Amino acid sequence: MAAERPDQLSDAETSRDAVQPDHDGTAAEKTSGAAENGPTRSAQQRRDGIRPDDWSGDPGYPTADRFDLAGAASDEGDTFFRVGEQPPTVDAVWPEQLGQMFVARDGGGHAIRTGRAGPVARGLARAAMRLDGPALRDILEMTVTDRGVVAAWEEVIMPVLIGVGERYAATKRFIEVEHILSRVVTEVLGSVTRPPSSQIPRVLLAAADEEQHTLPLEALAAALAQAGVSSRLLGARVPAQAVADAVARTGPAVLVLWSQLAGSADPAQWHLVLAGRHRPLLAAAAGPGWLPEQLPAGVTLLGNLTEAVQLVSAVALPANRPR
Repeated sequence: MAAERPDQLSDAETSRDAVQPDHDGTAAEKTSGAAENGPTRSAQQRRDGIRPDDWSGDPGYPTADRFDLAGAASDEGDTFFRVGEQPPTVDAVWPEQLGQMFVARDGGGHAIRTGRAGPVARGLARAAMRLDGPALRDILEMTVTDRGVVAAWEEVIMPVLIGVGERYAATKRFIEVEHILSRVVTEVLGSVTRPPSSQIPRVLLAAADEEQHTLPLEALAAALAQAGVSSRLLGARVPAQAVADAVARTGPAVLVLWSQLAGSADPAQWHLVLAGRHRPLLAAAAGPGWLPEQLPAGVTLLGNLTEAVQLVSAVALPANRPR
């Protein structure tokens, strides 16, 4: 059954499903009969912050200009930190967002801070804390459909991933929350309609050798698909020789190599990849693991998802094709 769209909620449902926080910081349903039958879907959406009058939300993040933020390795995930402090753990981010991170705070509770990211992000965070896979999928599918992949990633998904990282940094808990959220994000991004199979992919996406994080590449692949660009995504931990072999075999116009952590950003990978006869028109490094001064000449550093989609599309799409 198709999920009820938030803009279809009636005034009666709005009144019936009003909620307020209880002493644990979770939402308490104020409905007649809901205690026996469980929350309705509209009640669930209301609790998740999805309302007709604020579906667009208020995107953006508190700035962190006073902090020196950088990347560091972690077995649990991706990190950013204030120099001299323990880094919190989040899933992969684009480099431009390193200056927009929250700093973890000590304390208890089960809330995920999402800053000023809007009600949809707050709803996603609540569903993640409940480990509510169906609700996560509903929210993400509607957001991707209504806003597109890039906006869904930057305005909804990223604030929640960052918030989960904060909670982990403060409590060393909620890994299960990050895992289910990442799993559903992958599923929803993978369900975005791709260009027809008759279009030969001219874009090759891969995570650097020993780099395990692929969510940003999955977002890029889905956003490119919405722009009409087909791509090949090799996944995590792709050895440099395997990337070089894939380039030689497929002759892509664009190669994007992702590194989230400094430990996977060995610039020697690029020398091997670019040594072949089929050098891509655009060789692009993405992710905060790469240091600009260490990249070989001719390698472009991508700063954010929007820039990546625009630049890759410009190279990959023939000039006579509509964009």
